[in-house]
Amino acid sequence: RKERLSFDCDAVKSRSSGFRFTTKNLYDSRSCKKNVRKRFYTLSMKTLFIFYLLVVCIQDAKTMYFSKRWILPSLILGLLVWKPYDLWGSLLGAILFGLPSLCMFHCRKDWIGSADVCFLFYFGWILGYERMIVAMFIALFIGFLWLGLGKRFFAAKEIPFVSCLAIGVSISLFCGYRIWYSLLL
Repeated sequence: RKERLSFDCDAVKSRSSGFRFTTKNLYDSRSCKKNVRKRFYTLSMKTLFIFYLLVVCIQDAKTMYFSKRWILPSLILGLLVWKPYDLWGSLLGAILFGLPSLCMFHCRKDWIGSADVCFLFYFGWILGYERMIVAMFIALFIGFLWLGLGKRFFAAKEIPFVSCLAIGVSISLFCGYRIWYSLLL
């Protein structure tokens, strides 16, 4: 039984290597199991968030309209997914992307919609400024690609920016920090 605990969490080594099973090691194995549960919860919430982003992407690509009934599920899911690793980074991400888009919305309403403003603020809060910059570059690349290919194949004049942003956020959610720090170095 002691060897099974050591196999499950790699926190307790087997007796054959000369390691004794003590209560400290038992505590380490329990904390390791708790860590596994926490990682599973985080991964399952991120997966649920990715499915939510897929629905958002399809809704925006088809209709270019967002109902206000999406706000409450977005907030609930955001509270489940958001881990306050860096509160100031999240606040800075929300301000850096929410306020300029809000100003743009009030100056030129034909350029950006209210859903774009809400989702830029929301995704900036969830991702923080580093991953949101990565998501924004990905979204802009996809948007320009959509516009370039859209003119050629299906005469698109507008970009469903929330769809592009949802794709960028889904990529940045899993590997945004890796992309951010590889670009810095």
